[in-house]
Amino acid sequence: MLQRIISAVVGIILLGYIINVGGWLFFLTISLLNIFAIYELHNAFKKININITFGQLSVFTIMLLFSAQYILKLNFMIIPLSLCFC
Repeated sequence: MLQRIISAVVGIILLGYIINVGGWLFFLTISLLNIFAIYELHNAFKKININITFGQLSVFTIMLLFSAQYILKLNFMIIPLSLCFC
């Protein structure tokens, strides 16, 4: 129990730092967390014989986060481009 509390405190401090810094570090952290979540979802679905494509979902997640961050700078051109890769 003590180990969980210590890891939670360290995680909260680290998350606060990443949110405060922002920029590419925040984007990279959110992307890695999303890829980890897709990996867990892939393993959970594999147990009940449902196959989801881990690679495509990972690439689409990164492209979606990128387009959400830069949508105003790119004049909405990244969304049609990202839909072409699905």
